[in-house]
Amino acid sequence: MSAPVGNIVRLVVSRIAVLLVARTLTGLVLAVAASRLLAVVVYQSSAAEPRIMASVIGVFLVIAVVSCWSPVRRSTAIEPTSALRLD
Repeated sequence: MSAPVGNIVRLVVSRIAVLLVARTLTGLVLAVAASRLLAVVVYQSSAAEPRIMASVIGVFLVIAVVSCWSPVRRSTAIEPTSALRLD
């Protein structure tokens, strides 16, 4: 008697998504606040250029989703009772 795989995956991914959104917004606020310092390093573009920030956020979100998806799928592939016996 265990939960369906879809429910487990949905639960874990939804919790991770909430954390990702919260941390992304925090990082965006900090990046905008530090844009004056970035202007010194990034030549010939404004420090708060939307394309750069959107690209960086997109890359990090894709990496985070891929890195959490693999362990979730692997953990739902094994039988819970056998996992508890190994523990």
